[in-house]
Amino acid sequence: MVSLQINKHTYFCPSDWAELKWSQFIALNRFVHCPENTRTTENNDQRNPNDVEENKQYFIRTNAEKEIELLILFCGVEQHIAMCVDPMDRKQFVTSLIRHFIDPLQMAFNRHETMDRSIDESIPDSMALQKHEFRCGNETLCLPLSEQTFDGEWVPLCEVSAIQWCEAADLYLADKWEYAPLIAAVLCKGEDSRYIERVVKRRAELMRDMPMSIITALFLALNDAHRKMKELYSACYFKKSGTVDSAQKVSAFSWNELLLWAGHFRADEIEQVRSMNCYDFMALVNGRIKAGD
Repeated sequence: MVSLQINKHTYFCPSDWAELKWSQFIALNRFVHCPENTRTTENNDQRNPNDVEENKQYFIRTNAEKEIELLILFCGVEQHIAMCVDPMDRKQFVTSLIRHFIDPLQMAFNRHETMDRSIDESIPDSMALQKHEFRCGNETLCLPLSEQTFDGEWVPLCEVSAIQWCEAADLYLADKWEYAPLIAAVLCKGEDSRYIERVVKRRAELMRDMPMSIITALFLALNDAHRKMKELYSACYFKKSGTVDSAQKVSAFSWNELLLWAGHFRADEIEQVRSMNCYDFMALVNGRIKAGD
């Protein structure tokens, strides 16, 4: 934690990923990507100058309100005190948060998702998941493990089921940061290792304050697993321009739709596929695509 002095009162702010909660991160991320901060002014010359000025003032007021909310959320500053902080000091505080957390994380994941395994040393890697348990409400959950083979090679997310794999992949592609607690709830297991949707949703609500160090490690492990899967079962990742007709037919589908396809859209077979190990599931799909099934 780093300290912040306001009117002779000391407040504390997260300074690393283990201290940063998802609820804090997502508020900051939404601020960065809100329309007030991402809109372009290409058509301003064609608009009424009065409208442009009115919109500008509205954006300034809206940003000020959000900066106050971030100051309260990150440091626990009382609202009446946060509202009295100099606007330039508030803006500098939020800018420093963005530079410290959002910018390096975005760059790191852009590299990692494009098959560059290098990662910022300040961001926990997937090995942080090893033997990690944590409390979630009244139960103890285990993060998904990676195992080492006899030849020393790491196999990420080796105990994840097909339904966990497909749900997590679809949520990640939809919006990984917004759905982070839900992805964590999907991939983590309790004493009852069965995948039960209502239980997952309940756990996700309790994971809103999960440290971002766990979430980033979880996401890196998920990316590593996809990289491994692509090496082993490349037919599952063919683009629509690929040469395999069956791959073209399924590549436009979501991962969950691919699971239904693997189960021949039959309830009894789908249930069997859902409970398969994710590597066995990908082997099945890969084989069926190559066979033109």
